[in-house]
Amino acid sequence: MASMQGAGHWRASVVDHRRAEGLPPYERARPAGEPLARRGDLAVHGSPGAITLRDADGRTRWTHACAGRPDAAHLSGDRVLVATSSLE
Repeated sequence: MASMQGAGHWRASVVDHRRAEGLPPYERARPAGEPLARRGDLAVHGSPGAITLRDADGRTRWTHACAGRPDAAHLSGDRVLVATSSLE
């Protein structure tokens, strides 16, 4: 619960906290082989430590190393934005 305390100061209290292994409850596990993002005949795939762009024929166009496990990708123009589970 959060409340505003005069002059823009906020105070928050932890109401409930649980810790568990695995994906957050709001994230569904991605089926094996399912790409992180897709545009036309190109698909961005992720595995721990790497991002790969493949075409419809399954040919790898490029691979880039990354820290952690890729969680999501977004294609924008000729760029790929990737979110990972790493703090790096």
